Amino acid sequence: MLNTGCNVQKNIATSYGTYVHNDIALDQHFFARNGVSVTIRNYDQGLDAINSMLNGDVDIVAASEFPIVGKAFKKERVWVIATLDKVEAFYVIGRKDSGIENISGLKGKRVGLRVSDMLEEAIRDILKKEHSGVKVKTKK
Repeated sequence: MLNTGCNVQKNIATSYGTYVHNDIALDQHFFARNGVSVTIRNYDQGLDAINSMLNGDVDIVAASEFPIVGKAFKKERVWVIATLDKVEAFYVIGRKDSGIENISGLKGKRVGLRVSDMLEEAIRDILKKEHSGVKVKTKK
């Protein structure tokens, strides 16, 4: 990148898993050398980081694709200008003594997951596609 001599102040929100990129950029003075002064706010979830941008608290967000797609499905105005990674893996993890060896083993069991998250929607879709007979009840 070239330093254009302009001084720009930007507020950046990051979510868990994207912190390291900003730490490296700050340590290597990437922003400062290019005339950009940044304030970085770290959030535990990408959804919180995105909401802070939509509320006008920050200018740009680094987050995974799940909360971004969730916002797009809700017709909220979000744009992706770059991707850092792509995750296409879902795992069902349980104790050995639970008797759960596949998705249909979840029938009649209680499963914990974050509410109002794209992952929740993905799990609901997987359960429906697998015809598992698993009923999903949400407590808010």
